[in-house]
Amino acid sequence: MAFERYQYQADHLAAKAAEMAGDDPAGFPARAAAVMVRRLMRDPASYVSYGPYWWALKDALNQHGADLGDCCDTLVREAYAGADPAQTLVAADLFHRHALETWSEGARVFDLSDDAPPYVLEDHDMEAVIAAMT
Repeated sequence: MAFERYQYQADHLAAKAAEMAGDDPAGFPARAAAVMVRRLMRDPASYVSYGPYWWALKDALNQHGADLGDCCDTLVREAYAGADPAQTLVAADLFHRHALETWSEGARVFDLSDDAPPYVLEDHDMEAVIAAMT
């Protein structure tokens, strides 16, 4: 199944990653991952604002030392992963910003394709973290 919505062009992601990395492209993924993990630990429910990029982002964050669990939608993760961790982090951040400007907080239903029913984002690992905090 092809997910054609909310996809960013690879050249745009590469340029944005280079811009954000500044003088330290090798260190950029670790720095960006640390910022995103801190953001998520302050507000675990915000994971839904990463929409279809959540699964690829979660994988990238776990690769950089986070322990966000292993619940995953592999099909969506593969469709929305960037060419490398830096591009994945950038794409997730771009979508996050778009989501905050476009939808009400906590929106978790996304139309990813004309050929598929609406996608409902639910990560049981993150939902357990949210429940433990309440």
